[in-house]
Amino acid sequence: MIKIDGKNESIKKRKVAVIGYGNQGRPQALNLKDGGIDATVILRKGSPSASLAVKEGLRVLNPEEGMKKCDFFIVLIPDEVQTDFFKEHVYHRIREEQSFVFAHGFSYVFGGLELKKYPVDIGLLSPKGPGKALRERFLSGEGLPGVMAVEKDFTGLLRENLISYAFYVGLLQKGLFETTFREETVCDLFGEQISLCGLTVDVMKRSFSALVRRGYSAEMAYFETVFEMKAIVDLIYKDGLEGMRKAISDTAEFGAYLAVEELTDKKMDRRLDQWLDGIESGDFARRWIEEYGKGKEKLYFERKSEKESLIGRTERAMKEKGYL
Repeated sequence: MIKIDGKNESIKKRKVAVIGYGNQGRPQALNLKDGGIDATVILRKGSPSASLAVKEGLRVLNPEEGMKKCDFFIVLIPDEVQTDFFKEHVYHRIREEQSFVFAHGFSYVFGGLELKKYPVDIGLLSPKGPGKALRERFLSGEGLPGVMAVEKDFTGLLRENLISYAFYVGLLQKGLFETTFREETVCDLFGEQISLCGLTVDVMKRSFSALVRRGYSAEMAYFETVFEMKAIVDLIYKDGLEGMRKAISDTAEFGAYLAVEELTDKKMDRRLDQWLDGIESGDFARRWIEEYGKGKEKLYFERKSEKESLIGRTERAMKEKGYL
């Protein structure tokens, strides 16, 4: 693990450009600016984010200008558009010894990104949290942990530059862990699909529905199965799983052990293994790329269904009443 060991300013020798100004691009660009790094934001012509970036004191260039003037690129546009973006704007403009750094390895590992054949650095620097948390913890001085990978060090300086960049963006206070593109990509996909955004949320929704089916109010069910999750996650974040168990009642702890023992089984372990197989083999990537090619039909259908569900309507109503 790498932590702060003096101020590493090597990144100041590079002409840094953040590609994108969304969930990760905006926080990272602002952190760099506040840390004294003269970073550029690269956006396509006509991007609605350009005016916001300029308003917040950042220089904005289109891809053609950015490729000419910059040499250290942080790629923070969505996974599904990266391959097309490189085909349209990057490959034919690459210069020797430029560096391309990704926050997630999806497009490189599974998405058909053909960057390795060029005389450039290829690296990964991934905050372990959403951009909003990265910005908040940068401003508070707490920082977020991150992971780093060196895939191709053409210049011989990539590792040093990644560590320096991590310092200025707020990833060295907690620590920077070294990994590989493939390990980061597989673990990230599996984690967000299962324990972060997928099955955990589904269990919350199923628990909510079980209480409502028995006649308990939707508001009470929401408090007990969704709202209080933040308190538990905060305990885990601060003190770990063991600390969380120490903080809850013996009744809650004992009941949790019984529920897990009786509601889960080895079949679930096998299904998790099979799901991980699908990620490792590239099957999930294929399905996501196909979905993107169809205009994200299933994604938008599911998003609409979630919004119109009882738990979705209950949540909005409770927010409007000021309960949340």
